[in-house]
Amino acid sequence: MRQVVRGRLAALLVLLGLCVAAPWVTGQAVTTGVVEGRAVDDSGGVMPGVTVTLRNVDRNTVVTQTTSASGEFRFLAVQVGSYEMRAELSGFSTVTVANIRVDPGSNQRFPVQMKVGGVEENLVVTAAAPLLDTREATQSTTLDDKYLATLPLITRNYTEMPTVMPGVSYNRGARTSYNQFNVRGGDQTGNNYLLDGGSLNRGVGRAGILIAPSVIERVEFIPGGFSAEYGGYQSSVINLISKSGANKPDLFFSAITKPNALLSSIETGLPSQVRDKPPGYARFFETAIGGPIVKDRLWYFAGFQYNAENQGSVLSADPLPIRNRFYPGHLKLTYQANANNRWEYTGDIGPFTADHTTLSTEIAAESNRRQAIQTWNQTLRQTHLFNANTVLESGLQVFYMTFHNNRVNDDIAIPAGAYYVRYYDPALKQFYTRGPSPDRFGVTDETRARLSTKLTRTAGQHTIKTGLEYSETYGTQPRLREVPNFNDLRAQPGGGPLTRQDPYSVEGSLRDRLVGAFVQDNWAISARLSVDAGIRVDSQRRSTTTAAFSPRGGVTWDPTGGGRNKVFASIGRYYSNVFDGVFGFADSRPAVDITYTVRNPNASLVGDDVVRSIQRFAIDNLKNPYLNHYSVGYETLVVPDLKVGITGIVRRGFNQPSGDAVTISPVEVLQVQRTSGRLRYNGVEMTLQKAPRHHWEGLVSYTVGRAQDDASGVLSPIQRQFSFGSADYDQRRTFTGTGTITFPKDVRFTTLVRHASGRPYSIVNGDASILAAYVDRAGNIVGRNQERLPSNWTMDMTVGREFGFGGGRVRLFGQIINATNRVNVIAVSTLRATAGNPTNVDIPRQIQVGVEFRH
Repeated sequence: MRQVVRGRLAALLVLLGLCVAAPWVTGQAVTTGVVEGRAVDDSGGVMPGVTVTLRNVDRNTVVTQTTSASGEFRFLAVQVGSYEMRAELSGFSTVTVANIRVDPGSNQRFPVQMKVGGVEENLVVTAAAPLLDTREATQSTTLDDKYLATLPLITRNYTEMPTVMPGVSYNRGARTSYNQFNVRGGDQTGNNYLLDGGSLNRGVGRAGILIAPSVIERVEFIPGGFSAEYGGYQSSVINLISKSGANKPDLFFSAITKPNALLSSIETGLPSQVRDKPPGYARFFETAIGGPIVKDRLWYFAGFQYNAENQGSVLSADPLPIRNRFYPGHLKLTYQANANNRWEYTGDIGPFTADHTTLSTEIAAESNRRQAIQTWNQTLRQTHLFNANTVLESGLQVFYMTFHNNRVNDDIAIPAGAYYVRYYDPALKQFYTRGPSPDRFGVTDETRARLSTKLTRTAGQHTIKTGLEYSETYGTQPRLREVPNFNDLRAQPGGGPLTRQDPYSVEGSLRDRLVGAFVQDNWAISARLSVDAGIRVDSQRRSTTTAAFSPRGGVTWDPTGGGRNKVFASIGRYYSNVFDGVFGFADSRPAVDITYTVRNPNASLVGDDVVRSIQRFAIDNLKNPYLNHYSVGYETLVVPDLKVGITGIVRRGFNQPSGDAVTISPVEVLQVQRTSGRLRYNGVEMTLQKAPRHHWEGLVSYTVGRAQDDASGVLSPIQRQFSFGSADYDQRRTFTGTGTITFPKDVRFTTLVRHASGRPYSIVNGDASILAAYVDRAGNIVGRNQERLPSNWTMDMTVGREFGFGGGRVRLFGQIINATNRVNVIAVSTLRATAGNPTNVDIPRQIQVGVEFRH
């Protein structure tokens, strides 16, 4: 019956979409802005009939409107970029508003005062920095390409960019591929990456493709409280807008190098340190080119990055550091058919390999792992203006990925009789490994086709949006254990068993379907008060939730009416997709996984096998996870280019991924994947943002919060009773500050300072069977996450100078990562015999130098 209802709901939503949409339809996202205003005369009287022209200064595209009887004008779906606006009427001087910057989701209002005079007279007004939007309750922070280019980011990819934003909990590690972070107490799978309207996330709920930073024009970060047009994720939206070609050709090239000679030695004071400084180096090469194919009509922009980085650790005896290789490529085409029709195509490819992905004192080189990804993404969008009040945005997206995570040297056959063992080494006084890493997992031919449409219409003081989404996903997720997996606790203090798990091979399905629709209204009740209200409904084939209804609302009040103060509040429900790591829990695991106790083993660990535990796997009643979000805050412009604010946030999550161990017999359990977990977050954020005026700009935030949740994954019956507790990513206090100062002769200095409380961790008894437990240092059974890592802080900086050269511009710069060479412990042993011993530390001081050329 549920499938019938879901099928009828899908049919109804598709029919609704066909009624309002063009044939080509992509993922919902705000990729454009709004420019509006009112024309008045010297006395303040409204002026109908004024011709208002908005021109993109890079592409020379023009849209024109005539003010209404009330003097109003409004340009919808304005492409991100720089604009100039002109207002003209016979008998009055022409008014020009210059330097208008349009960001994704920005809504800027300009009062235009017409003065008596000749049309040939031109009054030029410079647009103010759009730091405060008093009509939107949604919080967002936008950084442009110029600011992003100066940030000292070690990974040189977009997944690190949001980590400088307010409300983010981030633990920088030595691995420099896809950065993972948590926002306002949410899981890492709660962040939705969007590029030009299409989702970059793969089925597991994380970013699935890398984009070269040189092709990104804007990064908009929405930490929660977002409108009904965003669906599928609970925590945040990272909205990326790529660069478009312009009438003026643009050529860009950059090279950054970090030789091992510029990595500092560091004295950690830890007994596990095995070398003075880590092995490794880095080289980044980026190039981009853009320009017109047909001037004023058709443009292109293309980019490519070669990223080669080897990153080691002073604690790891593995002589081979992490070896990362990225080759992301990008192409964007923009076609302005006429003033009312725009087409955009965005295509990306992102092959990636990483060898020796685990840096730890407890992992031998032969036991390390490798990851390889082949992925591409294509998005086609069309924007059609019916009139000044109605716009339709539609498109198509196709995403593809194949990836595997398995043992290093996977191209070499495993020798007969090989096995993997984790054992306690009395000489080293720590755990260590021998043999090839046993597990192999990933996805094969994950393909997602996604369609959507959004219709925006203004009526008086209402801006109403309606939309539809539809996607189909195909592919498989293979998982296997290639060799026997031994866990040897015999030599640890207090002793323990030798256990073994045998090989298996299974393959799960990624087949899924998502359908969603929304309606949203922004109502400007008065010049000081605005209300947002919307509702969203989603349906997922893999979920038992027939229809997930998400009401959302917000209110914004300008107490002074001058546009310098904003009191806001938002409330809403945010549903998440059931990701493939959850619905594939059972079919990507063996039907029966037996752990044996091996007694009287010989040197090859062969002995008498006794069944220690039996685990079976199942899924049950997978509902869509959701959280209820409440926030209230205040923002004010201290001066026109300096904004400060404070926000209080409360989040309560339900139906979160969780597990349940059902005891069948003293040695047998059924591990059941459910969605019955909870999430709880309370936090306060304080922010300061400075717009790029008077030679400096910056973003500073301080967050105090507490995150709790139910543990996900496979837990034993003993562990399951302590499931709810401090979340693994719970950092009670975080500070992030970044700023850029421009000195004479185009010298720019940028600094990035981070500080965070230590994350919690659990000590475990090391038993790989159903007897696994959280324990204290004395071995007593306790709750989850009772211990904490030390706090950490880093200071990174960039110094550069730009100057003219050969008809172009050259920028020379140097970046220092961890400038104070501080020892930051980022991972510790969680096994009782070695609990708390650091197994990995953050990178020591590193210097990288680079050059950029733009023509």
